[in-house]
Amino acid sequence: MKLLRHGPVGAEKPGALDGQGQVRDLSLLIADFTPDWMSPEKLNALKAIDLSKMPLVPAGTRLGTPVTGVRQF
Repeated sequence: MKLLRHGPVGAEKPGALDGQGQVRDLSLLIADFTPDWMSPEKLNALKAIDLSKMPLVPAGTRLGTPVTGVRQF
């Protein structure tokens, strides 16, 4: 699983790339991936989600940075 955000700039939603290379929408479970949200416990809980049950993001949808609010790398 690879975390990502998808959608128009400024209106991105959290998502993940599944094992088959399909982008899945996680916005029903998570408001957004923020630095405050990231913790080992939450990431482990996310690993337990069956991504195949999450909605597919339409092909061609813009993909963005995985975490919002990060000022510099």
